[in-house]
Amino acid sequence: MPRLSDSGKWIFSAGEVSEFVLCPESWRLRRLEKRAGNPEGETLHGVWASSLERSKTLFLMVRIATTVAIFILLLFLGLRFGN
Repeated sequence: MPRLSDSGKWIFSAGEVSEFVLCPESWRLRRLEKRAGNPEGETLHGVWASSLERSKTLFLMVRIATTVAIFILLLFLGLRFGN
């Protein structure tokens, strides 16, 4: 729970900040309106989580493919112009 410091500034825990970054609407409903999650929101969160996993996997595959392509290019240039 956020608390007010002696200097008058609000202090949030790292967990609350990470919850807000992950899903601001869920944080707002839970913290400000004191509502628990609903089934529709949990379903949408599941869809979002699987989409995030696919994005992370695709990003990793692109990084690997780029690294291999650069390696092959450097190898080709080294063999072609090395002597």
